[in-house]
Amino acid sequence: MDLDFELDTPAGKVGPTKPRRRRFSIIELMVVLAILSVLIALVLPAVLAAREAARRAQCACNFCGILTALHNYHSAYDTFPPAYIADANGRPMHSWRVLILPWIEQKSLYDQYNFSEPWDGPNNIKLLEQMPHTFACPSWHDYTSSSTTVTSYVAMTGPGTIFPVAGSTKVADVLDGTRNTLMVVEVANVNIPWTAPKDLDVRTMSYRVNDPRRPGISSKHPGGANVGFADGSTRFLRESIVPGTLRSLFTIAGGEAISADEALPSK
Repeated sequence: MDLDFELDTPAGKVGPTKPRRRRFSIIELMVVLAILSVLIALVLPAVLAAREAARRAQCACNFCGILTALHNYHSAYDTFPPAYIADANGRPMHSWRVLILPWIEQKSLYDQYNFSEPWDGPNNIKLLEQMPHTFACPSWHDYTSSSTTVTSYVAMTGPGTIFPVAGSTKVADVLDGTRNTLMVVEVANVNIPWTAPKDLDVRTMSYRVNDPRRPGISSKHPGGANVGFADGSTRFLRESIVPGTLRSLFTIAGGEAISADEALPSK
C-alpha cells in the first residue's frame, strides 16, 4: 500500500532542524556546585575582612569626632567636660556625651535637652532614640536595620584619670603626656544608654581587653578595640596587652616610665 504524506516544507527545500538541548547529568551538576562552593569559600572571607576593615575605620573616625569635640570644649571652657553633671545631692544627672553635642554638629539636639531634669526624665528620655551616629560603632550597631540607644564609646573614670569622680581636668594636668593617656575607649560588653551619666570606672572594670566575664574595653572588632588618647589620636588596643601596662595608660600623673607606643603590641 502506498502512503502519501503532505510536507510543510516546500519542494526542493530542507527545513531548519532545531538544535537538541543538552541536559546536565547529576555528576556534572555536582561538579559545578563543588566549584561554586570552593569559590565562595575563597572569596567570602576576603569580602568579610574588607567589610570589617571599613567598619573599623569608620569606628576610628567616630573617635576622631569625639576627641575633637572634647578638645573644642576645652578650648571654649579651658577644661575638659566632667564625666557627669550632678545635682545638689551629688546624684549624676547629665553625661559628658550630652555636653559635647554642639561640637559634633548636634546643636539642635542639645537645645532639646532639658538640664533641669535627669537624663531619664520625661523630656530627656524621648531623646534616646535620636542618638547621633557618632556614638555608634558600625561593627556593633547596624543603622540600616534599626536604630539604637546604646553608646559604643565611654570615658575612663575614677581617681587619677582625665575624668575624676568629681570636678574636671585640664590639658596641663596630664603630666604623663596626652599621647600616653587614655581618654575614651570602645565598649561592647555592657549596655549604656548614650545620655546616661555612666562610663567605665577604673576601680571596678576588667583590665583585659574583650573580657567576656566583666565590663571593660571591648568591641566587635576581631583581636582588640579602638581607643582614644588625650592628644586626639586613635589607636587599636590589642587583646594581648598586659593588664598592668593597660592600667598605667589610664592615669594622668602616675609617673610610669612607659609610652603608649611601647605599650601597644605591634602584632
